Amino acid sequence: MKKSFSFLLFTVFLFVAGIAQKTYIDSLTKIYEDASGALKVEALNKISFYYLDRENDKAIYYAKLAEQLATSGSYKKELVSSCNNIGIYYALI
Repeated sequence: MKKSFSFLLFTVFLFVAGIAQKTYIDSLTKIYEDASGALKVEALNKISFYYLDRENDKAIYYAKLAEQLATSGSYKKELVSSCNNIGIYYALI
């Protein structure tokens, strides 16, 4: 009985953790779609960082998009973050 309860608790925890991760990336995507300027670039950088250890293709896509927007808008801090994400991507592959 104790083992089955522990297993059930563990399964519920994994399910909730999976939902929380999906909610996080959905929130960032919504911010990216609605924002402008440095906030938009910051959201792209966070999305890119989220995908670095999950989906490399999405990570580099969002990092390069953030780099382009940061360069065109002269957002130095966000440009550094996007270059950092690009560097991490190439270190991982």
